[in-house]
Amino acid sequence: MIRRILLKGHDVNFINALRRHLKRERFVLEEAGGPTDARDKIRTAYLLGIPFDLIIIEAGGPSPEMYTLWGWIKKKHPDISIITISGFGPYDRQIESLRADQDIFCQKPITPEEMIALIRMIDLNRRGKVI
Repeated sequence: MIRRILLKGHDVNFINALRRHLKRERFVLEEAGGPTDARDKIRTAYLLGIPFDLIIIEAGGPSPEMYTLWGWIKKKHPDISIITISGFGPYDRQIESLRADQDIFCQKPITPEEMIALIRMIDLNRRGKVI
């Protein structure tokens, strides 16, 4: 069951709204400032025995560090699901091309309610209850 979520994003208003809704749904949240911080938090949580179930990445456009993060998560922590959100038109094709490293890629705008529905869908899929 998805309980622990790491948020990584650059759009403060979007992340704040998402955080409020996810907390209301009783998810345990942490936030990462960038790809290196995200990697450190994922590694630390794993070593402490409280791994993340899901990473929500609001991508601010293509960056080598972000591409590396996606691959690193799937290689070192394959049990962590990834949702990537992007609002950058031309770059979305590049980001979407990495879908193999993500569970869901979606474009903005997306409401917090839609995000919660996506999380529930991933949770059902993880438990073998494909919808």
